[in-house]
Parts: sequence; C-alpha cells; structure tokens
Amino acid sequence: MSEVGLALGFALATSILTAALAVRAAVRWADWRLSLPILAIFLVSTGPAIEIAYHLGVLDTPTTDALTDYRWMVVSVVALMAVVVMQRIVDRERALHAELVAAEHRFRSISRVLPVGVFQADVDGRCSYANEVALSMIGISLGDAVGEGWIRRLHPQDRDRVMEEWQAAALEGRDFHSEYRFRRETGETVWVLGHVLALKDDDGDVVGHVGAIVNITERKRSELALEEARATLEQRVADRTAALVRTNQDLGREIEHRRRAESALLDSESRLRSILDNTPARIWIKDLEGKYLYLNAPRAFSEDSNWLQEHVGKTDYDIMPAGLAAELRASDRQAIEAGGPVESEVVAPGPHGPRTHLTVKFPLRDQDGNIYAVAGVATDITQRAKVTEAVRRVFTLSPALMCTLDAEGRFLMVNPAFARALGYEQGDLVGRSYEEFVHPDDLRETR
Repeated sequence: MSEVGLALGFALATSILTAALAVRAAVRWADWRLSLPILAIFLVSTGPAIEIAYHLGVLDTPTTDALTDYRWMVVSVVALMAVVVMQRIVDRERALHAELVAAEHRFRSISRVLPVGVFQADVDGRCSYANEVALSMIGISLGDAVGEGWIRRLHPQDRDRVMEEWQAAALEGRDFHSEYRFRRETGETVWVLGHVLALKDDDGDVVGHVGAIVNITERKRSELALEEARATLEQRVADRTAALVRTNQDLGREIEHRRRAESALLDSESRLRSILDNTPARIWIKDLEGKYLYLNAPRAFSEDSNWLQEHVGKTDYDIMPAGLAAELRASDRQAIEAGGPVESEVVAPGPHGPRTHLTVKFPLRDQDGNIYAVAGVATDITQRAKVTEAVRRVFTLSPALMCTLDAEGRFLMVNPAFARALGYEQGDLVGRSYEEFVHPDDLRETR
C-alpha cells in the first residue's frame, strides 16, 4: 500500500499545486481565463503520472480506477474553486464599476460648480459630456454638443485649424492647447482658451480625454484695443517722425538760408562799414531815449575816432552843454514826429574846437513799421560856413549895389547899399520884382 500512497500523494500534491496556481492567477490578474491553461496542465499531467505508476507495477488496475476517480474528484474541487474565484472577480468588477460610476458622478458634480467650461471626450475625441458653463459659453445644448456637434459652433476662420490640431493631438495621445473662437446662434463671437488632457491607463494607453475652456473674449478685446492703440500710436509716431523729418529738412534749409543771409549780411555790413568809415560825414544812431547806439569812425577825422566812440551808451546831456543838448534832443523828437528827414545846421564842440555841421536826422523803423531809433548824418561845413560868412560880410559892407534874384526875377537878398540907392529898407525889397524899379525905357534891355 506504500506504493499506492505514494501515487495518491503525488496526484494529490499535483492537484493542490495546480489549483493553487490557478487561484493565484485568477485573483492576482482579475481574469478567470488565466486559470484555464493551468487547469489544463493539471488534467494533462495527472494521466501520464498514473500511467507511469501502472507500467512500473506500482499500481494495478483497480488502484488505477481509484486514482482516476480521485482525479475527477480533484477536478470537481478545482472547478468549484474556479466558480468561487469567478464570483470574486465579478464582485471586484462590480466594485470597480461602482467606483467608476461614483468617480464619474463626483467629476460631473465638481464640474457643475467650476467657473470654467469642462467637457469629456472619448478616445477618438468625440464629446460625451460638457458642463453648463461650457454649453452656455458656446451657446449650445448638451444634446447638440455631444459627438461632433460642437464643431458646428467653431468660427469658420478657426474650424479647420482647430480640428486639425485637435485630431492630431487625439491620435497621438498628447495634450491639446489653443486659442480659438466659437460663434453663437445670435452671431456673437466668443474667444476661448482650450486645454485638453489625454487620460491614460496603467499601460499608457489613451482611454479618453478631459478638457476645459475659459472665456477670454474680454482679454482678446483688450488685446485688440491695445493692438489698435499700438497701431494708431505707431502711425502717429510715423507721421510725427515724417513731420519731424520734414521739419528738420525745412529747418536745414532755413539754417542754410539764414547762413547765407548772415553771410550776405556780414558782407553787406562789411561794405557798409567800409563806406561809413570812409565817408567824411559823421553818422550815428540813437535809441528813443536819446542814447547813442552807434557812431562811425570816419578816417577823414581819425583823430576824433576815440573821442567819438566814448559817446556810445551816453546821451547828448552827458557830452554836450545843456543848451545844445536840449536843442539836439528837440531835433530828434522833430524827426520822430515828422516821420521823415529833418535838416538843421549845428555848431557843436569837438576835440579841436567847435565845428559847424549840416545835420540830417531821420527815424529808423522795424519790420512792422514801428520807429525804434533815430539816425543822423552830419557833414562838416566849417570851412564853407567861414566862406559863407566872409561872403555875407562882403555883401553887407560893400558900397557896390548887390542883390540876388529868383527865377521869376524877385529879390531874394539886397545889400544895404542897394536898398539905400533905391530909397527902401532891405526888408521892403525882398520878394518884389526888380522890374518895378527899372525905368520903362530900359526895361527891355534888362530882361
């Protein structure tokens, strides 16, 4: 019986080991189908073990039948264990399904209170769920959004791009991130920022997608307004730059014009100064208060140059006797009031004694026609005055009859001798025609 016990022990050990492996496989991997190959090994391996024992003479035929019955008993036990395992697997799958349903319920409950649009999609990217925020944002119902219905709400200008990017992300199992527009039934355009994550199992396979959309319409409007403001600013800057370029060009031309004008003015001043310094006349300019602004230095009176330059910044009252200064100041006012040239003969002191000048004064005007100064030109007639005085003395003291007539034959001057000869005073003859005093017989000859 020891051989029989050995065979039975061998069969029993094999059965128990096989059943244990089947149970372990089914429980660990949660798939009863994995235990079937192991049970098949048991069924195949038990028969050859009994056959080997029979041929060795360890077992006779009746014992073999007993072992065969025992084998079927073990198979029944294993089958019963398989049923138990399958029940455990079914219970586990139910628990997993319940957990999945609960997780789905929690996800949708959370999505209802989130301030952003949330949605789910299957492996191929077809929409299966969207919360009220997402549906309200797009302006569509859940029934119209599921599947590919949400695509109809995409803005025509963004639809092809978004679908191409979304399908590529779904096929490649990667995240999707983009900014795009939806168009509601009312025609209103809504900008959204969409972000979709691929859901993967433990093996890294994509099992679905979950995503969120945020309304960025106001941000886009602000960006558009900012862009328009930037474009407007750039245009203004460009216009201002162009205006500055034109202004700089005009300024350059103005500077060149002024440079040429200044050069011409310097040349003109140089020529004028050369004329003024070489003229025998004395020329000066006074302001309206009577201060000398300019005096020339005629080379004809080079010895008076320093003396004349000392007058700049002074008035006639500073350098002339009070009576003469008052007379000169009065002639200045006369020229200003007359608005034109005024002549006078002035005897003024000089470094070498008094000199007689024939003076012409006239006002200077600015571009607006306002008088800002008085200019004067004085010609030294001292020698001519002396000659005139000598002629006057001769004219007055001569015993000869002397007179001067105008073009009409009227007396301009008569000397005392002439007046006495006619028996008149000098003043009575001035302005009368000489024909009144010629004998009629001699009148023709005097004409």
